[in-house]
Amino acid sequence: MLQYILEYLVKHYKRGDIIFIQILTEPAFEESSWGKAIFDGLCSAITKKKLNFHKIPDVKHIKKHSDTHFLMLIGSDEKWLEYAIARCNEVKVHPVVLGIVPKSAMNGIYSSVTSDIGQSMYYLINHIKKSGKARPALYGINPASLTDSARKETFLAYSEGLATEKDIHYNNGSLKDCFENFFKNINNYDCVICANDYAAISLIKNLKNNKFPPHKLLTLSYGDTLLSRSFDSLLTVSMCYDEYGKAAISICETLYKNPALLYINIAVKWKIGFRDDFTKNELPDNIQYSATKEHHTADEVFYSDKEMCEMILVENMLCACDATDLELLNLIVSGESYETAAEKCFISHNTVKYRMKKLMDICGCTSKKAFLSLIKKYR
Repeated sequence: MLQYILEYLVKHYKRGDIIFIQILTEPAFEESSWGKAIFDGLCSAITKKKLNFHKIPDVKHIKKHSDTHFLMLIGSDEKWLEYAIARCNEVKVHPVVLGIVPKSAMNGIYSSVTSDIGQSMYYLINHIKKSGKARPALYGINPASLTDSARKETFLAYSEGLATEKDIHYNNGSLKDCFENFFKNINNYDCVICANDYAAISLIKNLKNNKFPPHKLLTLSYGDTLLSRSFDSLLTVSMCYDEYGKAAISICETLYKNPALLYINIAVKWKIGFRDDFTKNELPDNIQYSATKEHHTADEVFYSDKEMCEMILVENMLCACDATDLELLNLIVSGESYETAAEKCFISHNTVKYRMKKLMDICGCTSKKAFLSLIKKYR
């Protein structure tokens, strides 16, 4: 009897040999800082658990490899996600969606790991009220994003009559147009919540260019990107990306242990990253679907905006920097020559050239002049 039990346990609980995970990221979302951070957090959790996984290039490659096969879907565009979920349901692979709003948002059978958008927005609105502000706007919303749609709904709900639909300003693929529409009515507002750091940085830069003092408009944002840390007036909140990965793996393990469960949804806390005395606050605690033709996502338009693309490139470059790269970058941007920078960083002239070439390549710049021009634009 004991031998039978031991054999059963070995057969059913040896995770690394049984749970097989595929990862698929929405193409337009993949190069964004959010997509990269969620992917890295997920890979970290998978590696620690010593699970088998494979990254696939597109929806057409979704296949079932075992009875306990899972697919991690990373994205934000509703049509693309529904198409991928439909394909998973069709081939009997269980999808776990990372980075969107809860189960009721889309058709199909899937589990999800989401950010607690409601509570994060609750804290932002509270911070606005504590600061004595009473006329908020929501800026840079991507209408194709399920996450941004949830931000809009919770913003209107928690603002308690302080804001209406007319106070929502959309980014339909052009941050420039978004700002121009917002600036026409800027005197209606004393504070603004931005959908992401890139929208916030664009807003602050454009306010300065239009001689409007940014400090007159309390600005809050989602993301806490490295790029945003150059803007002292910007207050941000950020996702716990590593917790996303841990939660996704927990879903797979729980579903594997409990075959009667259909799906699991988990909400992850946001990290409060304000740069003032608000920092210490913490958040409280059998249907068949068929995949039709592949969709072009609205996110492709959102991420094709030149200004957005530039900021994403700079953010990806900063994320790839080590301490020496950052010191070198500061010196070069400040006007130091390669020779002087090499002396101050205690490295050779060739090492400086190698490191700068690496950073320039990440930003897609072929000359030092173009690279410095890009960096100074968002410094």
